[in-house]
Amino acid sequence: GPNHLMVMLNSQVRIQDKTGATLSTVGLDGFWNPAGGSGEFDPRILYDQGTDRWLAICASDRRSASSAILFAASDTSDPTGGWTFYNLDADSLNFDWADFPDIGFNATWIALTTNMFAISDDSFAGTQMWVIDKATVGGTLTFTLLLPGFDSAGGASRSEEHTSELQSH
Repeated sequence: GPNHLMVMLNSQVRIQDKTGATLSTVGLDGFWNPAGGSGEFDPRILYDQGTDRWLAICASDRRSASSAILFAASDTSDPTGGWTFYNLDADSLNFDWADFPDIGFNATWIALTTNMFAISDDSFAGTQMWVIDKATVGGTLTFTLLLPGFDSAGGASRSEEHTSELQSH
């Protein structure tokens, strides 16, 4: 960001100023606590210059029916200030769990992707994507969910429209 460096590891989240001075360090679970997951893993953090805020993603509740993708956006370019957190159910039918989340964005959309695996035997179920309307971040999140199989030959085959309530911190 313009004045900060933010790093997320499987163990902790650290915010530093541009001189390298540590401003805060918190455990990964502590950072994501407002989102309501547990056992968080595979975090990612990016700074979006277009909206002057930080965007973060993390998976939680591995190998379980409560598997979720946690998404957060800082309120401003200062990551030591407020954040808005979202908890996105990985699979509403509770067959699959989400692993290896990633995030990307452009001027209009934020894309969150995960690899999905069967809870029963850990077999690969496919890739899933949430396409978020960037204008809704900070309020009720509006997104399209592209279910596993959307990326197979022949184009997008399965999607659902969704909204998600916010949790502020």
